[in-house]
Parts: sequence; C-alpha cells; structure tokens
Amino acid sequence: MNNKILFIDDENEVINAYKKIFEKTNNSEIDNLAASFFEEKDIAVENQESSFDDIVFDIFTANQGIDGVKIVEENLNNNPIQVVFVDMRMPPGIDGAETAKRIRELDPKVEIVIVTAYSDTNLNDIVKKIGQPDKLLYLKKPFASEEIEQVALNLCVKYRNNQIKDDFLSSLSHELKTPLSSIIGFTDLLEEEEVQDEAKEFITIMKKNAHLMKVLIDDLFDISSISKKKVKLNLAPIRTKDILEDLYKIISSKIINDNNIEINFIPCEEEIYTELDYNRVLQCLINLTNNAIKFTDSGFVQVSCTQKEDEVYFSVQDTGIGIPQEQLEFIFDKFHRVENLSHTKPGLGLGLAITKELTTLQNGRIEVESTPGEGSLFNLIFPLYNGGEYERDHV
Repeated sequence: MNNKILFIDDENEVINAYKKIFEKTNNSEIDNLAASFFEEKDIAVENQESSFDDIVFDIFTANQGIDGVKIVEENLNNNPIQVVFVDMRMPPGIDGAETAKRIRELDPKVEIVIVTAYSDTNLNDIVKKIGQPDKLLYLKKPFASEEIEQVALNLCVKYRNNQIKDDFLSSLSHELKTPLSSIIGFTDLLEEEEVQDEAKEFITIMKKNAHLMKVLIDDLFDISSISKKKVKLNLAPIRTKDILEDLYKIISSKIINDNNIEINFIPCEEEIYTELDYNRVLQCLINLTNNAIKFTDSGFVQVSCTQKEDEVYFSVQDTGIGIPQEQLEFIFDKFHRVENLSHTKPGLGLGLAITKELTTLQNGRIEVESTPGEGSLFNLIFPLYNGGEYERDHV
C-alpha cells in the first residue's frame, strides 16, 4: 500500500515545489523554484540523494480547498488519502481551516498539516474548528525539504498503524461478544436456582466480573465503530435538565460509594437546549462521572450545567488525585492511562478517547483542567440550540 499524500495550495509554484521534493526530478528550473519556497537545504542541488528514495509516495494536488475535499472523498473506499498538507489562505475559496474541517468530517483518521507563512494564524482557533489535535500539525514557511519528507512519512506510518489497531480491535470485540453474552445469560439462570449461600456468592462474583468484561468489550466495540465511521447519531433538540436527571438516576443506581464522597448534580438554572444525540452525550457524561468517582477518595464529585454566551457547558469536577500537567495532552489517546501507583483501577484507557470522539462528532469539544492532588475539571462544550420545538424522546 503506497503512501498517499495530498497537497492543497492556491499557488502553482508552491505545488510544484512540493512535487519536486517527492518526485526527485533533476529539472533545474523546478530545483530553483523549490529553493525559493523552502530553506536552502540541498533541494536545489542536482542529483541529490535522499534516505526516502526507496519509499513510494502517491502525490495528489489541488489549488482550492473544495477540490482537495473532493479528492479525499474520491479516495475514501480505495486506499484513502493518509496525510493532507493544506495552506491556510486560499482566496477566493474556502480557507485551510474550513478545508481541514470538511476533510476531517469525511475521514476522522486523516492526518492534517496546516501550512502558513503568516504569523496572525491562531492555532487554538484552528483546533477548536477542526478538532482532534492529536491528528493535527502546524508548520510555518519556510521549512526544509527534509522536514516535509520526514513529517509526511511519519504521519503515513502513524495512519497505517492506527488502521491496523482499529482492524484488530474490531475483530476482537466481535469475537468476544458472543461467548460473553452466553456467560452472562447462564449466570442469570444460576441466580434463579436454589443453591447454597457459598455458591450464591460465587455466582455473584462471576456475574460482577462478566459485566466488567462487557463494559471493556463495549468500549472496544465503540472505539472501533467510531474509527470506522460506523457510529450513527440521532441529533435532536434536547433539554439539558433532562440529561442531568437521567444521569443522576443511572449513577445513583450503579455506584457504590465506598469512599463516602459527596456526589452532587446541579442542573442549569434556566431552560437551556442543545442539539445532540441524547444517548451518546449521556454515555460521555457517564464516562466522565464514573472516572471522577473512581479516582476520588475524599471530598466531592460535582456534575453541573451552565450557559456561557452561545454555548452549553456540561462540567464534571472532582477533588480526586488529579492529572500531571505533562500527561494532559495524552489522556484522550486510545489506551492511555494516567500512571499513579496508589490507584490501580481496572480499565483499558478507552473511556476518555470515546468521550472525546463522540463529543467531536456532535460538533462539540472537550476541555480539561487538573492539578495533581487537588482534582480535575472536565467540560463538554456544545453549541446552544435556539429554535424549533422540543420533544423528549429517549431512554
């Protein structure tokens, strides 16, 4: 499988410079042209040698963002585009941020590199619009040809490795679901039988661990479905108060508060609506609340809802162990678990990854603040809904 890279820039000279890097031609005119756009670092030297000569790249180019989006769409079902380099400013069409957003909607797995020669581009605004900062790089011109090669290759390898992991997880979760369902079914039947007290205790332990395994397998299935774009969302106007009411019922019925921590649910003071998939946002809040309870020994866990300008904030705050600053950027990665010797909790490290992906799919974003030893604050942020009729239709 070749490495497929797309370059989007409104200037043909820049496109030709990119091509020169990967085509290894000896055309002196293109050599000199490329050198004018990139740092003078061997690119204009005829018969140059490269450590990437034995690697095959399929190069695609477009002069406008909308054309680049079409190229990504056309390749989705036949060895997708793996990496996209997109210029930030491309008049008169859509800019780089909007281009990247549309590409990311087509393929959430694609690696995107935002390229610009200007200093007024705000990276935070780009991340807010595009999402998934772990699949987003930012480069400023000028840069060396070797830098472009290395970034392209690294991101292609990253894309392919993620694809292999996603395929494995999809197969694994399907294979495990069937036998586990049988185990849970038989433990349910055993509970109805008249057995000795000791046997009842063993059956309870079996059922508890079987349901724990089911949670882990469901997480595997969810992350696989999200990666393969098989998640279907039922977006509809919902009242935030209803979400917190249902969350309270679920958490209070399933959580045994061994630590005697205080758990509070504070709904919005006003009637606030947002447009979401009710069950999916509830799943996200359950993940965050369960995590908060799991890693809090004393103090409180608080779930609340507030409106800030034209956005709705669902907040989960705790006084737990907190997260070290150097780990904050990785906590939403698949299978990442915060290292803490005093808290060895079961789990695969998928809950936050699933929460982030589902939030992004619903046009939202997630923010986190944390201090080790003091606690954490997670915010799920969604656009405010201001129109249409509301009907409560969910579980």
